[in-house]
Amino acid sequence: MNIYTYYEDIGFTEQNRLIELWMSSWEHHGFTPIVLTRKDAEQHEYYNEYVDGLNTINQRLYGKDMDKYCLSCFLRWLAYTSISDKNILVSDYDVINGGVGISEFYNYNNERINLLQGACPSLAIGTSKQFIELCRMFITMSLSNIDEIKKRSSWMNLTFFHDQHFFIFLKDKLQKINFSNNTELIHGTEHATSTDRKNRLIHFSHRYTKIRNSILLTSSNVNMQDLERMRVDLVEEFLRSLSIV
Repeated sequence: MNIYTYYEDIGFTEQNRLIELWMSSWEHHGFTPIVLTRKDAEQHEYYNEYVDGLNTINQRLYGKDMDKYCLSCFLRWLAYTSISDKNILVSDYDVINGGVGISEFYNYNNERINLLQGACPSLAIGTSKQFIELCRMFITMSLSNIDEIKKRSSWMNLTFFHDQHFFIFLKDKLQKINFSNNTELIHGTEHATSTDRKNRLIHFSHRYTKIRNSILLTSSNVNMQDLERMRVDLVEEFLRSLSIV
């Protein structure tokens, strides 16, 4: 079974090493990991219209075009439309496999996109057709709900908008998405000290990294380069405990 991730150089210093570790963890459990890039998104005829629409949304929210990171969060979904697999398993490259086999992903209903960590789009199953529908929804539903998004963005003191905000803000309106929040499958921040994490997926997000290193989530004393190094250290330590690296 293939598993796909999306890579774009967004200035994170340890991206390449993290992708290597992501690939090793999934290969170890029988998957074929494949990395997509912006070139895969650019080949779709919707690409230019999509990027223009995303920049329009951000202009209406914050008076500027999307930055590289936020744009990459949306472009990954367009890149996934290039895949011909019947059911497409995708993940962020900081979702590390500690012991989940292929059979775990056989029984998901393919009538809707399945987000397996709630409104966090770190792990998903869908089809190419569903992913292009989602890309169009990002534009149409964001624009039609722009005042609500702007209000909620203001409450959270946000200065940027990416796909996770879309899923959080408009969750109740997204009937074509199944938010399963499978905490038995993937461990997020609420499982930072779980004793059985070796048998599951762990989302080594920046938030998770801060929690595991006892850093205040609001702290500005840790720069991104240091945080990236801490994250890779955590992943390497985890995979060494499983004799994967």
